[in-house]
Amino acid sequence: MKSIFQEFKKTGNIHHAYLIEGEEESALAELVLEIENGFGIVSLGNPDFFVAHYETLGIDESRELKRKQSEKTFGSERKIFVVSAGAFTREAQNSLLKVFEEPTEMTHFFVVIKDARTILPTLRSRMVIVSKNKNDFYEDTEMGEIVEKFLKSEPTSRLQMPFIKKLITDKDREKTIVFIDNLQVALGRKINERVISKEEVATLETVIKLRGYLNDRSPSIKMIVEYLAITV
Repeated sequence: MKSIFQEFKKTGNIHHAYLIEGEEESALAELVLEIENGFGIVSLGNPDFFVAHYETLGIDESRELKRKQSEKTFGSERKIFVVSAGAFTREAQNSLLKVFEEPTEMTHFFVVIKDARTILPTLRSRMVIVSKNKNDFYEDTEMGEIVEKFLKSEPTSRLQMPFIKKLITDKDREKTIVFIDNLQVALGRKINERVISKEEVATLETVIKLRGYLNDRSPSIKMIVEYLAITV
């Protein structure tokens, strides 16, 4: 998670919404500390720094978050929301879509959940996903370069990239998972702070769906990677 603020210190840019995948309690404590250090602010007694954990985040909680994020700050430059939950109801997620589509200026959400796949693709597509258990896009420079080259290349050229050819040949599930996770993060970064098009949503939903297939007992790495190459 340090990578989020390493990028911020380098460029001054930070996304309006992050989805952190990890154990709620440990990830929450670490995240609050990183935000304090990264932004140079304190959470204790700060009305513009909201931290909460829910066993289940439902429609009432989502409405409360929407209300709070629409309010003016109490003097801070930024408004921070750190929210962890064992689960989000579908109604709550749909309610939050508008918040992440049109975020209030200088408001940042950090959502912690054990498994990002439990979040609706339409909501996930509006957040940058960071996993505590794997290298994320910023920390893995080599993978970041591979992903950028993949995105800039034509579909036929992608399949000729040495890394992609090796994924298909070796049928390496773990490396494919890391590649797709980084691809998803890269696409999320490109969205930045704007409303995304239906085509971009569809692309992210495709990546998320293919990532899910890798959890099957015997996924076809070749089919997944080839489909990625021609559709993303």
